[in-house]
Parts: sequence; structure tokens; C-alpha cells
Amino acid sequence: MQKGYSPNTTVNFQMLLPTRPLSTERYYFFTDPYDQCPEGGGIGEVIPAIVSGYVKDSLGNPLENITVVVEGINYTTNSDGFYNLSIEVLQGVHSLFAYGNGYDEYFSNITINFTNYTISKNITMHISTPGISPTITPLVWGYVTDLAGIPIPSASVYLGGETTLTDSSGYYSLRPEIVPQQHPIIATSPGYDNFYSILSFFQILLL
Repeated sequence: MQKGYSPNTTVNFQMLLPTRPLSTERYYFFTDPYDQCPEGGGIGEVIPAIVSGYVKDSLGNPLENITVVVEGINYTTNSDGFYNLSIEVLQGVHSLFAYGNGYDEYFSNITINFTNYTISKNITMHISTPGISPTITPLVWGYVTDLAGIPIPSASVYLGGETTLTDSSGYYSLRPEIVPQQHPIIATSPGYDNFYSILSFFQILLL
């Protein structure tokens, strides 16, 4: 998983300067109080944003108990199908997922920057298409880590209507009941970008 903004992370910026041999010169650096980013914010500056909207089916009926996730922060819709997420992110494009039992997973992107940080996003969910093949219950397992290979505990992993959390070593296992076809697997954790991948499942018949 890709690390998102973390207030506990210190970034070390380094600069190389040419100096004379055996020089004892000192350099002092200060921020320019009159320097402003053209877009109204600095590089790497976190943006408090709100993403909200309504989740409905294809007939316009509100859907309750649908999980909506942005940047590892999730919200479950109420009886009106409403959700409201408060997140802190860097400016850019961020993925939004929505899932719930009986419906196909929903994927979209939202753009957040210093002038667009209150996002209204309505979602339409479609009923899962029943398959003609018998269902299977595969065992799917693995580890959730950051880009440095460090385990991410308590990350949420979703597949085929089943959700589990990783343990202290980042390990997870799922045994969902699904139709043999392609299914998205989704991993989320606060402070990290959402992760998803498409897995293909097949039924093997022994004659």
C-alpha cells in the first residue's frame, strides 16, 4: 500500500552546495514570507476535505449499510443512503470505493486541491448479477505492507462481501462464497491510499 499523509512523519530535505576546500563558511536558510504557491498551498501541505453524498440503487432508492471508503477512512450509509467523510489528504486524485452485500463494487476517482476540498459525490449501486455457475469458497490469504515492506496491522481487506482485518504481521485470510469470475480485492487503512486489484477465480472440475 502507498503511504499517504502522516502528521507523524518528518521529511528530511537535503541540498548540495559547492564550497572551497577547507572552507569554514556557514550558510543559513530561511523561508520567504512573501512566497506563495500559485494554487494557494505549499507542496506537501495537507488539506482537510469533506466528501459526502447519497448512495442509491438504479431505481433511485436509498441504500443503507453501504461502506464508502476514501484514503482508508470509511463511512457506512444511514437509512437515507447518506454518507459524510472527513479526511486529511495531499492535493491530487484519490480513489473512492463503495461496497455492500448484494451489490457490485463501485469505483471512482475524486480530485482534491486547495480550491476544491468540499466534494459532493452521489453513488449509484447496481445489484450483483447472479452467476450460472455454482459458488465456490476459495481461500485467499496474504500480507498487507507498505512500500518498504513493513507490515500494516489492522488494515481492512474486502473480497466478495467478506471483510477481515490484518494481524500484527500484516497477515490476512478470507474464504468468501463467490461465483467463479473476476472479483476485486480491496485493502484500506487510515493514512494510506486505497489499494485494489482484480482476482480471477475458476472452478476446476475433476472427472
